[in-house]
Order: sequence, then structure tokens, then C-alpha cells
Amino acid sequence: MIASLTGKVAEVAGGVCLLEVSGVGYEVRVPLPALEELAQAQGEVRLHTYFHLREDGAQLFGFLHPEEKRIFERIIAVSGIGPKTALSILSVLPVERIRQAVESEDHRLLASVPGVGQKTAQRLVLELRGKLAAYVATQGTGRPGTGGEMADAVEALVALGYQAAAAMGAVEAAMTEDEGRTAPTLVRAALKRLAR
Repeated sequence: MIASLTGKVAEVAGGVCLLEVSGVGYEVRVPLPALEELAQAQGEVRLHTYFHLREDGAQLFGFLHPEEKRIFERIIAVSGIGPKTALSILSVLPVERIRQAVESEDHRLLASVPGVGQKTAQRLVLELRGKLAAYVATQGTGRPGTGGEMADAVEALVALGYQAAAAMGAVEAAMTEDEGRTAPTLVRAALKRLAR
């Protein structure tokens, strides 16, 4: 499986980025906000990719941030939702807004995305509620390198039975005390906070 690609943007058009990697051009479908960034990119860029194989062919989907890829994978795991619809959702809504919409059962916002009707919005809420916090815990923190550790820590706490919102709050508080923490130490610190 192709998990990521690093190369130079050769062309951006029609929802697709042509990324040249060591002389080979990869056609990668990306969300619209990423297309705008890639169109202005200078030098090499890295895309976190998802390889989708179908009976009639194969497609690569790419994301500038790992959180977007993880949310994409969660969305296409929902019954009846394919990569095209998931990409449409990520083109319209940032990952934190998707999480908020799912948690608050905002069917109207989700259904406003092209290709997502009321029934699809209801399925998204039903199957994803309480499951997205670990994937978007680091959006907007501005701390490079901490994303995976925080997401792993939140996911571990949710697996232990804590509510996603409470787990995320405790992990974020623990991270402010020591930005160099690893996921296990974040979990221990967060557990102390949650036990108070």
C-alpha cells in the first residue's frame, strides 16, 4: 500500500494533483483546500495517501495532514459511503468541524455537503459519534510532532471507557504541562486528572 508520497507538484487541475516523484507522475485526488495550497507549493511536498482499489480501476487519495487521512478512513468505513463522498465532506468541512457536527448531531450541516443527503448524514452521526475525537485532537494546536502522541493517548482513554470530550480535555491539559510527553506518559497524566 502507498502510505505517503513526497515530490514536486507538476500540475493541479480538476480536483487532482499530479505529483512527480523520482520521475514518476502520480495522479492524486485531494480535498479542495489542499488543492489551493498545492497550487502555490514551491519545492517538495508530502501527501499522506490512501490507495483505493476497485473492480474498474484504482485511485490515490491524498491529504496534507495525517488527521485528514484518518478521518477519511473513518468516514469510508461508514456503510454506504465511498471515497468520493468522503472527499467531498473534507473539501467542505475542516476535520474539527466534522467532529463537532457528528457529536452535536448536526444533520443539517452534514447534509449540506454535495453528495450527502439526510439519510447519509444520519448514518454518519450514528456510526461515528464518540469515535472521532482521537483523530482530530491536535487540530489547531500548532505543535509539530505532538499530533500522533495526543491522538494515541485520547484513543487509549476512550478505549478505557472515558468519554471522548473528557479524554481530549485531560490529554490537552497534560500536554500543556510538558510538550515533550509520549503517548503512555500522556495517558498516565490524563488518568490522574480524570480521577480527581
